[in-house]
Amino acid sequence: MKIKITNVRVSYHRNGIDGNGFHVVLFDTLIDNETRHMVATVFEGQGNIAILDVSLLAAGVYGFAENSWLYESFEKDLYEAVRRQG
Repeated sequence: MKIKITNVRVSYHRNGIDGNGFHVVLFDTLIDNETRHMVATVFEGQGNIAILDVSLLAAGVYGFAENSWLYESFEKDLYEAVRRQG
């Protein structure tokens, strides 16, 4: 299932001196008729995406299955946002 993302903001981050750089993507999405504010960490290569709900993080909820999201639902839009950012 693909989920549409909106209000996308992208920032590239260097990861130390030798680490793999990554993009941070802030975005909104509609899940179960509720707008959620999300953050994704996007590294190069398929499956190298972590997605978390920002409101849950702010409430201290970060555990597996509590604030876990299938990257496959967002992957195409996130990589497209990163490509557009250049």
